[in-house]
Amino acid sequence: MQSQTFAWLMVFSAVFLWGSNFHAITGLNHSPTPLSAAAFRFLLAAAILLLLRAFRKKPESLLTFSQQLKLIILGGIGVFIFNSAMFIGLTMTSALNGALIMGATPAVGLILSRLVFGSRIRNWQWFGLLIGFIGVYLVVTKGQVLGVVLSAGDSFIAISCLSGCLFTVLVKRWLPEVPAGQLTRWTITSGALMIGVFAWLREDVVSQVMQLNIQSGLLLVYMAVAGTVMAYYSWLHGNLCLGPEKTTLAFNLVPVCTLLIGMALGQFPAPVQVLGMVTVLVGMLFTSLVPFIRQKGQTA
Repeated sequence: MQSQTFAWLMVFSAVFLWGSNFHAITGLNHSPTPLSAAAFRFLLAAAILLLLRAFRKKPESLLTFSQQLKLIILGGIGVFIFNSAMFIGLTMTSALNGALIMGATPAVGLILSRLVFGSRIRNWQWFGLLIGFIGVYLVVTKGQVLGVVLSAGDSFIAISCLSGCLFTVLVKRWLPEVPAGQLTRWTITSGALMIGVFAWLREDVVSQVMQLNIQSGLLLVYMAVAGTVMAYYSWLHGNLCLGPEKTTLAFNLVPVCTLLIGMALGQFPAPVQVLGMVTVLVGMLFTSLVPFIRQKGQTA
């Protein structure tokens, strides 16, 4: 029970840190561009992880060629495709559409868990997911029901959503025996190299990095350390302990955390957004507590 509690704390920590990234990105004020910022962020995160490994004397588990190949594939799915598809999508659609499509993550994660692990999807789980998505919709749209217009970029956001869920599911399926620290270093490093090459082919990343001011530099360092290294490690640790069918439920809390951080910074939400936050929490608690209550009832 204690280990599961700690695992949930790790998952919530990851969600909170990812939510804080949105404020950090806003603080960059489009300098550098989102793609160059992502390349710098992940390459710096990879460098930090490699330095930590170089100074750590404790040996790690030896990886087979098959495990190494799977880790590189996971880096491509969970870091490169996830972030690149998000970047391309957001250049063709609105942040509103992006946030709403990402709100489907728990449902996609549950379906993939069903396909990969054979997890049974019950009616109350769908009901809880629906409540959570309604909450995300209220938080993001501020209750403006007709404020969403689909565009071509939405397909890239959907690819990003699918790749993030696939990454979470495959980590548990392929490499449950690999420690979270090793998983984090391999996936972020391989994915960062792919993003770096992609960004270099599309933009002049070096000149943009050389022109960084102090504020942008500090924000990118924060996103590399907290929003990438710590967040990915916490998410992978929680996922290995709890399983993707549970951890993906917490993804709807990302916009809630973004909103709460904004409140701490003096950016107060509209009343309908507060209602949305409460609705997200109710949906998640419903989906998480019902199986616990049912299990307790069966063992009583």
